Amino acid sequence: MKLTVVENGAQSVYRFSMSEVLIGRSIENDLRLSSGLVSRRHCKITFEAGAIWGEDMGSANGTFVGGERITRARIADREEFLVGGARVRVELEEAEVPE
Repeated sequence: MKLTVVENGAQSVYRFSMSEVLIGRSIENDLRLSSGLVSRRHCKITFEAGAIWGEDMGSANGTFVGGERITRARIADREEFLVGGARVRVELEEAEVPE
């Protein structure tokens, strides 16, 4: 799974081979964001049964998919979502795309 992050005007690309990626400000996360609007354990992205899911972990400022604050929601391949002040786009790698 590839995550493209735009935070404070800078774009970064991260690749993960695991099916679950934890996102937040704390060093214990798989993807660490620096914005003060991001909670220590903000959200997680899960790839299960051929689908991408976003789940908020009780963050103060929320996780938004399609402009809606979510608790848990399906995220389409190449869709952007908001984590605090950061925009994140999730893309499946070629080997992960279901047939």
